[in-house]
Amino acid sequence: MPPWACKKDNVVVPGDITFIVHKWEVLSITTPGASQPQKNPKAYTFVFTSRKELTFILDVNDCMGFYAIPEAGKILIDWYGCSKVCCDSDFANAMTQLVPKLTDYTIKSDTLTLIGSGRISLKQL
Repeated sequence: MPPWACKKDNVVVPGDITFIVHKWEVLSITTPGASQPQKNPKAYTFVFTSRKELTFILDVNDCMGFYAIPEAGKILIDWYGCSKVCCDSDFANAMTQLVPKLTDYTIKSDTLTLIGSGRISLKQL
């Protein structure tokens, strides 16, 4: 059971990042204007560290940035971008376009949904 699941109603204390410091598998993305989410065609993993780093690996390239949880339901992502070695899938490219525009989150059980201009749904590993 995730450590934050024991907190009453999954309430997050401002500044507390323990609930997000995990590896998360991408379940789906929803691009702006899309009515239905796109399921991931392969396993992509986001990693949120206790040093407030965010990393994930695409098909070929690596991506990174930093994050902060200023208050419950809000996330700030300082996005550095991705390496540009070669050819990532359309899904991976769409995901990288969403990340810098994410401003909010919801958490339910072991699912984290990052929301902004579009959304990314993640399941804790």
